[in-house]
Amino acid sequence: MLSSLFEGLAEFGGALVGGLVLLAIVCKVSHSFSHWLFGTMWSRMCVHVNAMMRRKKEKLFEESVRGDVLEIGSGTAINLEYYSRLYSDRINSVTFVEPNPHLFKRAVKRIEVEGPAFAVHNLNEYYPTPKVAEEQYDTIVCTLVLCTVADLEGTVRELHRQLRPGGRLLLIEHISPSPHTLTHFFARLAGPMWTSLGDGCQLLRDTDKVVKSLPWTRTNLSIYNTKMNPLIFIAKLAARTLYGYAEK
Repeated sequence: MLSSLFEGLAEFGGALVGGLVLLAIVCKVSHSFSHWLFGTMWSRMCVHVNAMMRRKKEKLFEESVRGDVLEIGSGTAINLEYYSRLYSDRINSVTFVEPNPHLFKRAVKRIEVEGPAFAVHNLNEYYPTPKVAEEQYDTIVCTLVLCTVADLEGTVRELHRQLRPGGRLLLIEHISPSPHTLTHFFARLAGPMWTSLGDGCQLLRDTDKVVKSLPWTRTNLSIYNTKMNPLIFIAKLAARTLYGYAEK
């Protein structure tokens, strides 16, 4: 009885892994399919992730969001609810930059429905983009996006350049698991498939070190482990999180 159960579980696990590998290969070959798959998955997942991070976001945004705001990798513009509900009296404008066309469409709909009191610019572009290259901002927001950019160092330097003096870069970013741990080993093992399925998301990025390498006047950054469902082990690979702000 037990042996049959274990055999069935092994067959199911093998089929699941095989299916994920096949999906990863298709994503690697077809960027349009990769965008569609991730856009479909993330549009549902981001609601749950946003709920998990709500208190962290509210605290960080309350301290720092003001003036002209740039948010890169804005997804479905889910952070608009914070800007509209809590901080609209101190925001002049918000510029959203999102390269995934499927997430961008959902962002457009959200903006139309919520109708914020401040000016909103919504760009279906990869960052950095010439469309905002000459602008400067009081606040730049990055929530779970720097794991996906092609050039992490170059992107963070550009974010630093685009901040006005006294402006703040706000960060809630998953980073590499601690080295020499079992989680780090599995992150390295799962990395290639994760990146293909996750629209470029990388598990082993030392975003904290890259951010701290720039000449900020002040930083208030910490690292914590996001509480994940203990039954979903793979989610733990992205649990270690950089949180806080860097001020120019």
